[in-house]
Amino acid sequence: MLNKLIPFLLAASFLFTSPVLAQGQKDGTGVDPILESVGVEKPAEWDSWSREQKFDFLQDMGIMPIDGRYQGKADISGFIAPNTEVFNTERAEETKDNSIILYALAFLSLFIAFSGFFRNTNIIKKIGHIVSLYVLPVVLISIGIFFPAKEVFLETGFWAERMLIFLLMVKPVAVIFSSKTLMRVVTFRKELGMASFWLFLVHAAGFFVIYEMSFAGLFSRTASLWGTVAGIIMIVLAITSNKKSMLWLGSNWKKVQYLAYLALFGTLLHTSIVGNNMLKFYIVFGLFTLLKIIEWSRRKA
Repeated sequence: MLNKLIPFLLAASFLFTSPVLAQGQKDGTGVDPILESVGVEKPAEWDSWSREQKFDFLQDMGIMPIDGRYQGKADISGFIAPNTEVFNTERAEETKDNSIILYALAFLSLFIAFSGFFRNTNIIKKIGHIVSLYVLPVVLISIGIFFPAKEVFLETGFWAERMLIFLLMVKPVAVIFSSKTLMRVVTFRKELGMASFWLFLVHAAGFFVIYEMSFAGLFSRTASLWGTVAGIIMIVLAITSNKKSMLWLGSNWKKVQYLAYLALFGTLLHTSIVGNNMLKFYIVFGLFTLLKIIEWSRRKA
């Protein structure tokens, strides 16, 4: 009984690995007390910005110098928000308005993930198949159009990462523990992969529009570079995740699927750099590498 329970708990925990390890993210990005007091997180790119870019960011957030004039040094310790109470109230209302959307994203993502544990003939798994391939894309695109909030796009990115971690971690755990239950999830990889792809796509498109980014800008910083690399791979994997591609690529199809490992590497590096939390990258990717080594050794034995 314990042998069956352990792999199930391990696989399920991978869905929550990112949020748990990312708890240090808010503290790790160097949140200044002044920014924190008005509920604004200091951007990870702050130190690489020019003086003008820092001023533009502060001004957009409603944060002005104490004396009302920019002195030529973006020292945020000397900045205040002229109406902190109003600013915080507006942010609280925005968060409240988006809470239903965030809960919906979490529910759909978890439902898709855990529907993979059921047998192929089970109605829940069949529903999970429909939700991941047809319902989720419509819901996410609708959310992106009608609720284009940074908080929402950030959450889709988080769930895309969690789904990718779960998808890639579950197979080695299933092989190591010879778990039939987890092997059912392995046969559900297409659905999990497409769910992760759609979550990523809305996340990337949302931030691209919100921050009016250019394609050149995607490669200008290390964090965005690795996010873009992972995104390109996700697109390739999504396009080739069908029977026609399998027939066309033949034996090379499996080689293309191995790019998912690089997608995981890029995704973890992207989120870890943005969150200034490299410990997360070392732990998660290190654990994945260890599990794959054990899996391969078991297969050769």
